[in-house]
Amino acid sequence: MGRAILRSILVGLVLVAAMYLVGCGAGQSAQKSMAASTQTATSSPSSSTSATGSSGSTPTASGATSAAAASILPTPPATATVFANIQSTPVTGDCNAANCAGGSGNSSYFNAINQSTPSLSGASLEIDSEGAGANALFYWHNSTDPALVGSISHFLEDFWVYTDNTAGVQGFEYDPDWYVQGYKFDMSMQCDYADGKIWRLWDSLHNQWVAVSPALPCGWSINTWHHVQLYVTANLASHNYTYQAMVIDGNATVLNATYSALSNGWGPTIGTEAQLDGNSSGVPIHEWIDKMTLTVW
Repeated sequence: MGRAILRSILVGLVLVAAMYLVGCGAGQSAQKSMAASTQTATSSPSSSTSATGSSGSTPTASGATSAAAASILPTPPATATVFANIQSTPVTGDCNAANCAGGSGNSSYFNAINQSTPSLSGASLEIDSEGAGANALFYWHNSTDPALVGSISHFLEDFWVYTDNTAGVQGFEYDPDWYVQGYKFDMSMQCDYADGKIWRLWDSLHNQWVAVSPALPCGWSINTWHHVQLYVTANLASHNYTYQAMVIDGNATVLNATYSALSNGWGPTIGTEAQLDGNSSGVPIHEWIDKMTLTVW
């Protein structure tokens, strides 16, 4: 009986040892699994790197990420001049002639302020254009005060846009303008549908559009608001201007593109513009603009 008891004790000890070893192995496997999971989560792209804007625009690898949008644009000084809710101010003028808007001049067009739907502020601006190859330009002279016009060099434009149909679009254009000491600084940006939905910048001196390099995709998804921000600096002494950065639906891109102003003799003006360019289809273009602000200093 003594031997039987001893044998039972030995068998029990062997079983306990085996269970302990199995338990340690399971624990180590669990730790490796957790470490692998942690490593995968850490090494995967963050949401800001790959995320698109809230309204569906597409970021590019060369541009800054959404997380940088807040820091890529400057904070204007307290002394800056702010033209707020420009869309609620009647336009200074509009045109569709070839020598003004650059199109066929055959469009019908109109604008209407204080639109409640669609709107973010309760008072958006609607601009429309219809006609094959037609363009329609709408513009504001925000200030013609020579003292103010001659004292600035920074332009920060911020606004929201909405469209319900892009079938007739060749391009959407937006810009701040600066006319000073007889020079014309047209600091325009265009979402160019005709050449593959890319962003282009205006070269005032050579009177031409230049594609952002590397190519920066654009294009508005319909029936939703899109947020547009553009920052440009200008040098009056050298008569040039630099597109510093743009942020589209939260996706930031450093531009760093410099062009020269055009000498044309126009009087001192700080302005803003929006233009609808139509394609050959003649399908009507409708766009709403809201919360449009230009800050200069």
